[in-house]
Amino acid sequence: MASAIRGNAIVVGIPESIRAPLERRLKGVVDVRVVTMKKDGGYQLALPPRQAADLIETFAQWIPTFSTAQLLLLPYAKLPSEVLSTAGLLEELGMTVVRPKANSDSWPASPVRMDKTFQDLLLDTICNCIERNFPAAQGEEQDEMVIACEIIRGLVTHSKLGPNNHSHEDDMWKSRGNSLGPGGRDRITDWLLSRGILARKKNASAGGTGWVYWIADAPKAQKLFPTLAAYFT
Repeated sequence: MASAIRGNAIVVGIPESIRAPLERRLKGVVDVRVVTMKKDGGYQLALPPRQAADLIETFAQWIPTFSTAQLLLLPYAKLPSEVLSTAGLLEELGMTVVRPKANSDSWPASPVRMDKTFQDLLLDTICNCIERNFPAAQGEEQDEMVIACEIIRGLVTHSKLGPNNHSHEDDMWKSRGNSLGPGGRDRITDWLLSRGILARKKNASAGGTGWVYWIADAPKAQKLFPTLAAYFT
């Protein structure tokens, strides 16, 4: 969570299925662009080599400064020489190029098939890698985490744990987050939604408006906010 864009990232070789979740999770934090991959006689980029390299160059042209930019080359698709050459040039110009190895550190092993387990782990690892390279100001991050924790505490205290027992957004935010700037509330709820901790639906009650929210994954919530463990028992 952050109130200002911290930088730019280009991610090469992700499954199309995690493009939207990746963009949601980094929205308002890092401007991320992607080059996707496909399985066609082995994993490879979805675009032909020259087009993939040209797309990366196009993304780079819109980056205001390479000192706060990262090119992440994932290890699951074969990367053509044209892409590697472009990556080398961007690195010479000051962009950080990250090329992790499969089954190393927290990166998953190369999959036989890209099932949901692999995709979920890959999404988390990509986000952690990018966010680690673009840290927020400590005070700002702490303030927003405190507010997010209060949101979860309020929901679990009132047993808002499912689609049939939920809280309207006005009640959820009551007396919370008053100091947040423009978009601050959306930034926090989007962050919690993207991690599967919160869920929401349109208010379907008679004359109702806006969204209603509930805790979608109590174990994840406890892991993220360990100080709330007693509230879940």
